[in-house]
Amino acid sequence: MSVTERVMSAGSWSLQLVEDTPRRVLEAIDIEVAGFGQLVILPSRLDPRNHTDATLLGLARYTGLFRKQDGDFRLGGP
Repeated sequence: MSVTERVMSAGSWSLQLVEDTPRRVLEAIDIEVAGFGQLVILPSRLDPRNHTDATLLGLARYTGLFRKQDGDFRLGGP
């Protein structure tokens, strides 16, 4: 995964999922269905189903917009 930060300019991020990513996960993050989403990088593993959005965003080290998907396994955004 790469994250590019810039001062006074938009950065970008990209993420390569492993090929054995469960199908239900890929379907849940399908950009063609949702149009966009958010990537939230947390300092440790947490089950997002056990926390509110506000809690997850408060703990986030980085939050980015998910707007592009190249195939099933390559995600990215500004």
